[in-house]
Amino acid sequence: MTTLANAMRWMIVPLCLVASLAMLPASAMAQGRQYSEPGTCEDVVLDTSCSFPVDLHYLRCTYTNTYFLDADGNVVRMASHGNIVVRLTNLDTGQSVVRKIPGPWQYDVATDTNRAPGPWLFFQEDMLLFAKGLLVWTPTDVLKWTGNVEDLCVTLGGV
Repeated sequence: MTTLANAMRWMIVPLCLVASLAMLPASAMAQGRQYSEPGTCEDVVLDTSCSFPVDLHYLRCTYTNTYFLDADGNVVRMASHGNIVVRLTNLDTGQSVVRKIPGPWQYDVATDTNRAPGPWLFFQEDMLLFAKGLLVWTPTDVLKWTGNVEDLCVTLGGV
């Protein structure tokens, strides 16, 4: 798997969607419709994304997760969008940047395909990226990438 494809799997907001699938109300699942709920955010220190620790602090976190269900109540698609603003700080130097990462993001269960046409933050070991443009990917491959990418490790003063 390429490093870029690996990075695409580690988005901040969509991870919350997968974890909350089991909490969908039975009434929504039984009626074959969509269900929405507010998302939540937690500050975190990213210890392995850059050569220095990065504090990820949410300045604004208002977003919605939407689950689209078939007639049998199975989730067929998930989406997330909202108003998310983060401050990323190099904890060694104190240098920081602020980025808006509102998405949107969509996930198709049948094809295991993610689509993110808006600004997003991606991180994993040795990588912290801010991406603008259209990204389409599966767990093993990047299918489409347009727009630009900022390496936040460099922006925050790293090598």
